[in-house]
Amino acid sequence: MKVRVFTKNLAVVALICLFVASASAQPRRERRSAEERAKNQTEQLDKSLTLTADQKTKVEAVNLELAKKADKLMESSDRNSEKFREQLQEQETTRDAKYKEILTAEQYAKYTKAKEERRRDFASRGRGTRGERGNRNAPAPTPPAKEKK
Repeated sequence: MKVRVFTKNLAVVALICLFVASASAQPRRERRSAEERAKNQTEQLDKSLTLTADQKTKVEAVNLELAKKADKLMESSDRNSEKFREQLQEQETTRDAKYKEILTAEQYAKYTKAKEERRRDFASRGRGTRGERGNRNAPAPTPPAKEKK
C-alpha cells in the first residue's frame, strides 16, 4: 500500500519536473526586424484602406523610418520613464501627420476611426489607456459629494 502511494507521488513529482523543464526550455520569441514590422503594418493598412501602389510605397517608407527610430528608442531608453512615453507619443503624432499627407481624406478618416476603436477596445479590456491608467499606485478617486437639498 505504502509503495503504491510512494510510486504515485514519485510519478507526480516527475511529471511536474518534466513540465517545468519543458516550459523553461521554450525559446523566447524574437522581436521582428524593423523591415518586417514596417511591411506588416503597411499590409494591414492596405487591407483596411485599399492603398494605391504609390500610397503603399510611401506608407511603407514612413513605417520603416519610424520602426527604426522605435528600435533605437527601445535600446537606449528606460521603458517606464515619462520621457520614453513622450517619445512614443511624438512618433505616433509624426506617423499620423505623414499619413494625413499620403492618404485621401476618406482613408485618413477611416484610419483615425479604426485607431480610436482599437484604443477603446484596449481600454475596455481593463488595461485602460495611459491617460486613464495614470498612476497605478495612486489611491482610487473619491466620488463627488452629493449636494444637500
